[in-house]
Amino acid sequence: MAVRILARRIPQLLQETENLSQLLASIPDEAVHAGIDCGEPVGSEIL
Repeated sequence: MAVRILARRIPQLLQETENLSQLLASIPDEAVHAGIDCGEPVGSEIL
C-alpha cells in the first residue's frame, strides 16, 4: 500500500525538486552574497 502511494508521488516530488533547483539557480550571485553579508539565509543556505 505505502509503496504504491510513494510510487505515485515520485514524479511530483521530482518535479518539485526541479522547480526548487531552477528557483535557486535564478537567484543572482549578488543577492546571494548580499544575503550572506546580512546574515540572512539566501539560496542554498535555506537548505
